[in-house]
Amino acid sequence: MKRILTMIIVSLCIITGAAFASANGGTLQKEKTPLNQTTKAKDITLTLDNYSIKNNDLMVEYTVQSEGKNDLEPRGLLERPDVVIAGELEHAYSQTHKKIGEGKYTGSAKIKLPENISNNFEVEFNTDAILNQEGQWTVNFKVK
Repeated sequence: MKRILTMIIVSLCIITGAAFASANGGTLQKEKTPLNQTTKAKDITLTLDNYSIKNNDLMVEYTVQSEGKNDLEPRGLLERPDVVIAGELEHAYSQTHKKIGEGKYTGSAKIKLPENISNNFEVEFNTDAILNQEGQWTVNFKVK
């Protein structure tokens, strides 16, 4: 009887430990979630279209619309976005973009999430140059 009770206790500890490790040490995943938040500076509009999380990377997809003559084929559409995640400054480590029309671009930025991030956190997405034009574009959103 003592042996059976010991085996039950050990089994419960293993199951509880595995559940705790999965909840706190596993990778955070979230399906594509619409944002549709816009900010404008000068004649350039930045819209954060959506976000998703895969393998602890935050992927932000965006659209840039330029109304002026600064419709350049940029090397980097957004100049190194600063992203504050749950109070910690991060930088996009990977960006892609493509031109989809006159003065219109789509792009994405990947940002590594801080370790031990919760399921809900605040994000401040900021850049001070788009299409080689200086300005200030900031969008705040909450990951839920």
